[in-house]
Amino acid sequence: MKVTTKFKTVCSTVSGKCKYFAGRVKSFLTRRDDVGNYVIFDSIGALVCWSMLLELIIESLSRHSLWEALLFLIQAPYAFAFCSLIIFFTLSLTLITPVKVFLQALITVLWLAMGVANCVLLLNRVTPFTPVDLTLVSSVFRIFTVYLSVIEIVLIILLILAALTGLIFLAIKAPRSKIKWKSGVIAILVSGVLLPGGYRLGLYTDVLSDRFPNIAEAYTDYGLPYCFMMGIFDQGIDEPENYSENEMDSIISVLSKLNVEQEEVSDNSPNVIYLQLESFFDVNYLTNVKFSENPVPFFTQLKSEYTSGFLSVPSVGAGTVNTEFEILTGMCLDFFGPGEYPYKTVLMEHTCETAAYNLKELGYATHAIHNYEGSFYDRNLVYRNLGFDTFTSMEYMQDVEYNVSGSWPKDEILVGEIIDTLSITEERDFIMTVSVQGHGKYPPASLPEGYEYPIEATFIDGKLEGGLSDISALSYYVSQIKEMDEFLRQLVEALNDYPEEVMLVLYGDHLPSLSISPTDLSNGDIFQTEYVIYTNYDVETEYEEPGNLEAFQLGAVAMDIAGLHRGILTRYHQSMRENEDYMEKLWELSYDMLGDGSNRFVYNGNMERYPVVDIQMGIHPIEITEVNYDIETGLLTVNGTNFTKWSQIELDGDLYAETVWVSSNQLTLQLDGELFETLRVVQYSLNGEILSAAEPYVYAVTAN
Repeated sequence: MKVTTKFKTVCSTVSGKCKYFAGRVKSFLTRRDDVGNYVIFDSIGALVCWSMLLELIIESLSRHSLWEALLFLIQAPYAFAFCSLIIFFTLSLTLITPVKVFLQALITVLWLAMGVANCVLLLNRVTPFTPVDLTLVSSVFRIFTVYLSVIEIVLIILLILAALTGLIFLAIKAPRSKIKWKSGVIAILVSGVLLPGGYRLGLYTDVLSDRFPNIAEAYTDYGLPYCFMMGIFDQGIDEPENYSENEMDSIISVLSKLNVEQEEVSDNSPNVIYLQLESFFDVNYLTNVKFSENPVPFFTQLKSEYTSGFLSVPSVGAGTVNTEFEILTGMCLDFFGPGEYPYKTVLMEHTCETAAYNLKELGYATHAIHNYEGSFYDRNLVYRNLGFDTFTSMEYMQDVEYNVSGSWPKDEILVGEIIDTLSITEERDFIMTVSVQGHGKYPPASLPEGYEYPIEATFIDGKLEGGLSDISALSYYVSQIKEMDEFLRQLVEALNDYPEEVMLVLYGDHLPSLSISPTDLSNGDIFQTEYVIYTNYDVETEYEEPGNLEAFQLGAVAMDIAGLHRGILTRYHQSMRENEDYMEKLWELSYDMLGDGSNRFVYNGNMERYPVVDIQMGIHPIEITEVNYDIETGLLTVNGTNFTKWSQIELDGDLYAETVWVSSNQLTLQLDGELFETLRVVQYSLNGEILSAAEPYVYAVTAN
């Protein structure tokens, strides 16, 4: 009885204390000043504390661990404080508005959304959330279901709806308050001054950095708010300290003495094919995994028989087009802003010296091939600024087959597309081919029930040190690269039989997003894939084996082996790769060619050195040869050439998704007595963009 009484007393005391503290908190949160404003929302101290708490929550989400976020606070206090200052500055702007309650909630939701987005992305890839991802929303939305389950998508939608509902409620119900100009302006000015001052001090003391060679490590070292803001405000190539017209003239003068720019090709100059393999690497470098058989036997054979080596690429787990950019241009991504994708920034509006432009000037026909959507990463827009005459995307291919997940087209289709492209032109060809089959997620949620992987993968000791413990993820990935290896075999066999000389430069764009760490690899570098330079002919000129390369060097090395020396950056890499100031001069050249505010001194000031190409979508043009419309049945039949499953009939500007693909020569559409005058066949991307259209066909159907 005494124990029961004592227990009740303790409970009563605890309950009373809790009510007391709850009352104090409520009193603090609802306390108003003499004009009726809620004091907490005007309190600079409260905003400072809230900013630090928000930063802790954001880093916990980003690192998937509260403990890791606390370690960041302890080990990098300056970076943590600077990230908190960035958040505080955005919140302080609300102090000079009468709706500070709503705006502070809105800004809080936006910061938390950034943390959640980074959290979700890092569950599926290695690259964190950057401003560029906001420009890729349309592309990413179309592959949303590949990375997330239905339940996860529903939860995200519910979370978004809850946040929007709360914000709408606050927008309607939140009280308006009188502005306290003095404290508000002081908070904004002080934080506004501390931001640039703290940034410069951080750079000077090396506790912050403005260069992110490894964007994932940068987010870990400096925090999400800082890195994200750097991605917004630091884009393009910064002007090098020694950049000047005289400096550019001196570099060109040295190049002229070392080699003369090629003006024409010899009779035995080969066709050149670049083949970028999605997430492809030799898994035999994994140190804690064994396989029932070698997943990439043909690739292993190619490496032993032809020029090959490790290739350092700019990203891990994502960033396909950045490797593509370095390969095509010879420029280094380190010169650009942190996390920048030049395809989404400068190359949307400017042309740039590339392998395609250089070979066009030597009389080559230039082509791009990609067995996925033409609008993905805006390639249909960017390729015209990179020098390509034609671009054949998935929408222009017949009989596209998908891998076991149903998410990504198989690479096997590229064999026929490459040979067809080589055959259709009389001149030599340069072909940039980008594969897609090896793309994540590993494994996707859409695998058939009971699917058995063709190769058995097992961990020797528990899991990979990087964190990969799901053997099914690795097994799915291996099953894809096994098929990609077979695709390579088929392509090389086709090129062996091709009657013209061909050089094939093949390489992996980056490692897959499988939580692989350097210690999991015998080569010890997650930024290394491999390259092979294959030829279907005997190379007559002697050359030194290039060994391991950077991605921005590979194109020039391959061109050198092919006996091609056109383009400033090509010749620069070919002749000055061993110089001590090699990277510094490369930075200066890159800025002069593509930097904002540069003068293109290397082109004698010609800002239009490389004109935009009127690119043709698809190697074979789509044409309408005959149209028949049975008014009684409403059946419209369109006959022509090169129709695909992505062809749609357009009547007087209205697209009809009900278009039925019958064959490459026929489309049909069931109408209900519609009247029309002009008909087109368009190639329609899944993001709603028209990639190209056949010439309009006038077939007037009007009322009697």
